[in-house]
Order: sequence, then C-alpha cells, then structure tokens
Amino acid sequence: MWCQAFKAITVANGETEVSRDIMLYDHMDVHAFEYTITGSGTLDISVETSISGVNWIDNGIKASGVGATSGPSSDGNDIVPLSLKPGDVLRIKCTASGDNVIVSMYFTQK
Repeated sequence: MWCQAFKAITVANGETEVSRDIMLYDHMDVHAFEYTITGSGTLDISVETSISGVNWIDNGIKASGVGATSGPSSDGNDIVPLSLKPGDVLRIKCTASGDNVIVSMYFTQK
C-alpha cells in the first residue's frame, strides 16, 4: 500500500514543507519512503507520528543533506526504510538548505 506525500513541490531555501496526514495501518510493519529530488539545494527529511492527529511526536531526521546527486545511482532517487514510534498517523517534513529543491515523494507500508 503506498501514497504520494509530495508531488513535485518546491521547498524554498530555509523553509519547511509538511505532507498531508497519512494513515498508518497496524497490520503493516514495513515502512519506507522513496524520494526524487532536483535543484541545487539539499533536504533534511524527518518524520512525525501521532495517535490523535493533534499532538505530533518527532521520529528524527531520516535522511540528511540529500539532493540531486544523492542515492545509490547519484541521480537524486532513493528509498529510505523507516523505524517509527507507534502512532495512527504519519507526516513527513522536508527542510531545504543551500537553495530551492523540488521533491516528489511516495510513502509505502506493507
């Protein structure tokens, strides 16, 4: 099961973009996100979880300083596995530095 967290959005230098709330399902225990990045800046990607959708718990930075030359093929594409604190809802935060970044991202759970 997957969903799109970001679709070719621009994250301005020094700004943070937050995905929509993504429902988590108890019976699925493998979580990951896949990103595609273009632009000359870099991103720090972090994840938050919540039970209520009101109080958010930081799960830490899951990818730091990723950019257009990141990933195993140095092409701005990668899949990052996640270890998450318990919750019913997840959201992904992307913070740009150095310059603007365009990001598309999918989240999956299996």
